[in-house]
Amino acid sequence: MTDFLQLLISGLATGAIYALAAIGFTLLWQTSQTINFAQGEFVMVPAFMALIAMRWFGVPFVASLVLAILASMLLLGVAFRYIIVGPMERAYYEASGGLAKFDQMVSQGSLTIVHQNPGTVIYAVNLPAAGQ
Repeated sequence: MTDFLQLLISGLATGAIYALAAIGFTLLWQTSQTINFAQGEFVMVPAFMALIAMRWFGVPFVASLVLAILASMLLLGVAFRYIIVGPMERAYYEASGGLAKFDQMVSQGSLTIVHQNPGTVIYAVNLPAAGQ
C-alpha cells in the first residue's frame, strides 16, 4: 500500500510539472504566436537555483524557492528581453518591419544550449557516447 501511495504522489507531482510546462507553452503561444524552445530550460534554471541555495548555502526550502523564483524572473525574464531579444528587435525592426518569428525561435533555441551546458558542468552529468 505504501508503494502505491508513493507512486500516486510521484505521478501527481510529475503530472503537475508537465501541466505547468504545458500552460507555459499555451500562454506564450496565445500572447505572441511563437514557440519558446528554451521552455524546459526556463523550468530547469530556477530548480537548479533552489537546489544550489539549499545544498551549497544551507538556505531553507521555502526561502530557496522564493529566492530562485525572484532570481530566475530577473535572469530569465528581464535579461533575456533586454540583452537578447531587445537588440535583435532594434537591429532588424527598421529593415524588416519587425523581428521575424524565425529569429525569435533561433534566439530562444540558443538559450537551450546556454542553459544546459552550465547545468551539466555543475552537476557533472556524464552522457553516454553513441552506441553505448
